[in-house]
Amino acid sequence: MSQFKLYIEYEGTRFRGWQIQKNARSVQGELSSVIKKVFYPAEIDFQGSGRTDAGVHALRNLSADI
Repeated sequence: MSQFKLYIEYEGTRFRGWQIQKNARSVQGELSSVIKKVFYPAEIDFQGSGRTDAGVHALRNLSADI
């Protein structure tokens, strides 16, 4: 399995926080969806460096094992 460390920043106004939620748009959910398409069929394990609440912005917030 390859390992990548990603540093992202986002403007969180339209998200309901970092973690995937069943009925809400989240940063992790959006990233997971896109990265799974790019690296299909690889399995992806996301490890965030922190959590955010709804509407919070972040800088350098993600690392992932792909």
